[in-house]
Amino acid sequence: MGERCFELKYGEDKIPVCVPEENLIAVLTGKSFPAITDIPAAVRTALANPIDSPRLDEIVTPGETVAILVSDLTRYWCRSDQFVPVIVDELNRIGVPDQDITVVMAVGTHREQTRAEHAKLVTPAILERVRVVEHHARKSEMVHIGETAAGTPVEINKLVHEADRVILTGGIVHHFLAGYGGGMKSIMPGVSSYRAVMTHHACSISPEDGGGLNDDTIAGKMAGNPFYEEIIAYGQIVNPDFLVNTVMNPDGKIGRVVAGHPIAAHVDGTKTVDEFFNVYIQEQADLVIASCGGFPKDLNFYQSTKSMYNAARTLKPGGTMILLTKSPESFGHPLLQQFITGYPDNVARHRNLSEDYDIGKWVGFLATVTAAKYNIILLSELPDDDVMIMGMTPVNSIEEALQLAYAKLGNSPRTYVMPDAATAFPVMQ
Repeated sequence: MGERCFELKYGEDKIPVCVPEENLIAVLTGKSFPAITDIPAAVRTALANPIDSPRLDEIVTPGETVAILVSDLTRYWCRSDQFVPVIVDELNRIGVPDQDITVVMAVGTHREQTRAEHAKLVTPAILERVRVVEHHARKSEMVHIGETAAGTPVEINKLVHEADRVILTGGIVHHFLAGYGGGMKSIMPGVSSYRAVMTHHACSISPEDGGGLNDDTIAGKMAGNPFYEEIIAYGQIVNPDFLVNTVMNPDGKIGRVVAGHPIAAHVDGTKTVDEFFNVYIQEQADLVIASCGGFPKDLNFYQSTKSMYNAARTLKPGGTMILLTKSPESFGHPLLQQFITGYPDNVARHRNLSEDYDIGKWVGFLATVTAAKYNIILLSELPDDDVMIMGMTPVNSIEEALQLAYAKLGNSPRTYVMPDAATAFPVMQ
């Protein structure tokens, strides 16, 4: 019996794994499409041909101040270091000097970053040229500018509110709550207050007492997804001026740059994501072996839940998942571990979320709800006790993981392999 062997990314390392060919249904990856070889030229082309928008030089005039919103280190894969310098140079060409440009790190409720990380995200040269400011959802000075029809307070960083022009940046991928990443997510949650983020994110759970997740807040869905629709309503009140987003190819290189209207250009980019990252399956598997795609996608367990979510879409009810996430920064959110261990079951967790919502708690809820549906074997640097409390099985090697899986499923489980589960989005045909 022959085997197919793979090297799956684990942090900045690679782990070899082999699967009997007769067990393997498919290797689930996005379609191959070429990387852009001249990224500055591609960004300039996108800026010169914006989608449903005037060009930047028709929007921004000399004398105006500009805020460029940039995602944090967990989104480093979108390669802001390769397009932010081009945006700054374009603003200079228009007549906006460096001193009138502020980069705001749109970290949402994620951890505070270091100056070294800022340099990685925008390049050391840009860090020296323009002001770079970290948004703090709890500590930054906020401005209340209204309320959505659904009741979310629109509270944003004062620096963003006071800028004459606001440019959104980021990367477009499937997102398990918002449908897709990128777009107006730079505003909500990117530069919004903690209160606003928590109010908005509450729509991600079922309104039923003791229920589970909201079945409409799912990846790949925009229309009818309350999480996405509220981000749009919120963003329209803020009214940013322009967007530059990237779409990566399966090798993690920039494959497309979209620019223009913050909604229309983003929607256009989501079509590229669907075209290249939707992976269509015709059967559900007994076993899926999934890597998050390595650093930074497995920087912590908080980020790794996106890969868990995608991988679970391939499984039969009660199926087995082997998930590789190094998670050197542990859980990645102060409330995630506390929420998982602090309640006896998912009914109690749901009730707590309904009364006191927090996105870190929600991610913990996603993990425990998923673990209740599937047998999850976790290869990570997380403490064994914490993994077991989530309802998952910790292992120290891929060999141990496979041994446990085959002991449960037998020697011939129908199997998928997902080398980059953070971006491959299984869709059942």
